[in-house]
Amino acid sequence: MRDFYISDPHFGHTLVSELRGFRSPRAHDRALFEAWMDELPADENIRLWILGDNSCGTEEDEDYALGQLQRLRENLLVKKNSRLALHGIVGNHDSIHPMSTKSYKRLPTFLQVYDTIQLAASTKMAGMRVMLSHFPYTGDQFDTDRMEQFRLRDLGQPLVHGHTHNKEIISYSAQGSLQLCVCVDACEGMRPMEKETLDKIIHQHFKR
Repeated sequence: MRDFYISDPHFGHTLVSELRGFRSPRAHDRALFEAWMDELPADENIRLWILGDNSCGTEEDEDYALGQLQRLRENLLVKKNSRLALHGIVGNHDSIHPMSTKSYKRLPTFLQVYDTIQLAASTKMAGMRVMLSHFPYTGDQFDTDRMEQFRLRDLGQPLVHGHTHNKEIISYSAQGSLQLCVCVDACEGMRPMEKETLDKIIHQHFKR
């Protein structure tokens, strides 16, 4: 089993597509899909962790984004003989985020595509516990941190996150904890990052 991580695909989102240098959402989505197909290996069992913000907009936009992920699963099986398990960490632009009082209504739709959906999770990387969340401990696209009530408490563990759309992978929280951004914007060629890549970064930059 091989693990890969990425966040904030924003399938079908006009503004994000433009910010990433594409003339249209469809051109952006095609490039993103092809990059993921190219990066994910053949003849493997793969866990792909998507750390939130599948899309941004209406339920129709979100259904389209989920359809892209289902198509990815099907194409990997048919074209590369790889079985894909999709694990989601919920982002603020996902309709199932608990910031929405009606999030429960859309959860069954997500679970038709995703194998699991969580608000946060933990895993082992570089021989230590690492947290997974859509949000960093601290930091945002803007001057002040938003939605602080949904951020993890910073107890010093490394954190893999999305949300910020930073192009730099490495940052540190206000308390000095290592934060690794796996937004599409930070991933080389918009490709998911393999666990071994994150292991090496943590080994090099974790402040003990």
